[in-house]
Amino acid sequence: MKSQQLVLFICCFFITGRFAFAVDPGLDWKTIESEHLYVHYAEGNKPLAERALVIAELAHQRLTEEFNWEPVEKTHIILSDESDQPNGYATPVFFNRTVLFLAPPSSVNTLEDFDDWFTTLIVHEYTHIVHLDKSSGSPEYLRNVFGRFLFLFPNLFQPSWVLEGVATLKETDIEHGTGRGQSALFASMMREELGNGLQPVSHVNLPVSTWPAGTTRYLYGVYFMNFLVEEYGEDKLHEWIEEYGNNLLPFFINTNARQTLGKNLTPLWQEFEQWLQGKFQSQIELIKAKGIKQGEQLSVGAYRSNAVHAFSTEKGDEIYYVSNTGYQRATLMHVDTEGQSESLISLNSVINLDMHPDAGLLLTQNEYCNNYTIYSDIYTYDKDRNRLDRLTECGRYLYAAWLPDAKQIVAVKHDAGHFELQLLDEQAQPKDVLWRSDNGQVIGQIDVSPGGEAIVASVWRKSSGWNIEIFDVNSRGWTAVTSGTDIAANPQYTPDGNILFSLEAESVYNLYRFYPETGEIDQLTNLLGGAFQSSQASVDGPVYYAGYSAEGYSINRLDDVSAFSQAVVFDDDRLQAVDYVITPHQPRDYSAWSNVHPRWWFPAWQFTEQRSELGLTTAGSDALAIHNYTLTASYDFKLEKPAA
Repeated sequence: MKSQQLVLFICCFFITGRFAFAVDPGLDWKTIESEHLYVHYAEGNKPLAERALVIAELAHQRLTEEFNWEPVEKTHIILSDESDQPNGYATPVFFNRTVLFLAPPSSVNTLEDFDDWFTTLIVHEYTHIVHLDKSSGSPEYLRNVFGRFLFLFPNLFQPSWVLEGVATLKETDIEHGTGRGQSALFASMMREELGNGLQPVSHVNLPVSTWPAGTTRYLYGVYFMNFLVEEYGEDKLHEWIEEYGNNLLPFFINTNARQTLGKNLTPLWQEFEQWLQGKFQSQIELIKAKGIKQGEQLSVGAYRSNAVHAFSTEKGDEIYYVSNTGYQRATLMHVDTEGQSESLISLNSVINLDMHPDAGLLLTQNEYCNNYTIYSDIYTYDKDRNRLDRLTECGRYLYAAWLPDAKQIVAVKHDAGHFELQLLDEQAQPKDVLWRSDNGQVIGQIDVSPGGEAIVASVWRKSSGWNIEIFDVNSRGWTAVTSGTDIAANPQYTPDGNILFSLEAESVYNLYRFYPETGEIDQLTNLLGGAFQSSQASVDGPVYYAGYSAEGYSINRLDDVSAFSQAVVFDDDRLQAVDYVITPHQPRDYSAWSNVHPRWWFPAWQFTEQRSELGLTTAGSDALAIHNYTLTASYDFKLEKPAA
């Protein structure tokens, strides 16, 4: 009795918890379809829906061939604008379904390497669709009897690093320089993992909170899949997936590894570590040969410390930064002129900080907008009362910076993948739109020049990817500082009008400094891990930056701000994104009735001294996950009456 209830509880947990993300039911939802797909979208997003349909059909053709498996029914794709953060997920429960968030990446956060964000996202999530749906033998036969019952999807019970590793491998295109499997940030992270001691497979198998936390399954997963492909061949990888799809009982990953690769995961992990050493040792030696130049850690701990901003006082430098240890909420930290740290106030997911000597601290963070949406808003920090004052409600402002007079704010606004650079008053009320994206451009971190005449930003464009550009407030035009496809991000003005920024070169992010008067650029750090957001409070004073190590991101102080190297040369390479041919589709109103019917059933029973029940349980959901239900019907043979 109790074991049967446990099975039903697990099923309901997966159905109503992990995979049930409800979009806003108050929107006017539409549907378009193709041979293998449905795309559901809110009114106003039809161009994105038609584009998603084309990209996903191409992904379907490629991935079904590579996995040697084609889903029986059409896959449901839901376009969600309920968040300002880039993400997506996929599930085979009830039917193949993937939710794609429309917000593209706007910072260096492991997702920054793309030539077309929608393509990268769709390929990753559609890999999950085909991979999780794939089965053979007993699971496939029983699925024809019981329907899409949770435990008849063997690949769903593979370790998460296998699932995400395969999907991240498929999203990666080394030749075109896209995807996490070839990114400079992932290379830095794995170099640090090797230096600190590679995590054992028994640890990576678990949903760990130790660094690199949620990225562990992607990082170790994609490098392990690259290892398998290089050392054993891609056919062996797909044979491994094929064998696992025949497991009626889950979790036999070592058995399947022995059957296909000739050994279980323990010796394979040892080979994997040797492969990683061979791959990264030359990089490590080259960086060390040039001489390590790094700052001294200032923050208490590492993990996800970021959003650093320094300011000068009569007694010296003070800094604010955001600390996130992984064990508690993010916290606003203050470091005084004596180097003493103080926790100020709990925060949500903070995107950036900006400080004005008179107006105080300005920040953007994510907050609930309604029951279905989490958007980014602008806040000020009241130092005297130690509280946040919310300036916008559902504003969708990712980045914000004071103008020198503190009477106006410049902010980056996002809406369904579109970006604007807006001018706001001191209460964050809109005054003017300075610039609007018209060809898929993305704006990341911004800062205002000391004189207020220019705005520096990290800007993504279709041809060149992420570069540092300067926006002239008067002419409203852009001027490029960097060029080529090496990612440049995290720009910040110094007090004397120069610009600090982070640039990937030779598979590592270092700090650089641009001199607008001469056009010269020099390198400030030489790191094994990486340097990202930075700030300088006074001319020739120390530079504070978020640096990466095996423990995560920490705040560091670099006292030697002289050039490590000069004469930075940029390649004139270009991204090679595909120009898709978009076919107009006639939409129809979304209907839950077309897909809400039960998708699986399973026997239900209860035998006690008082009862002898026998029946069945079933469940269903619509594609938008607005309507979810479970039903159990049975007959009690002792009481001789039905029960439900």
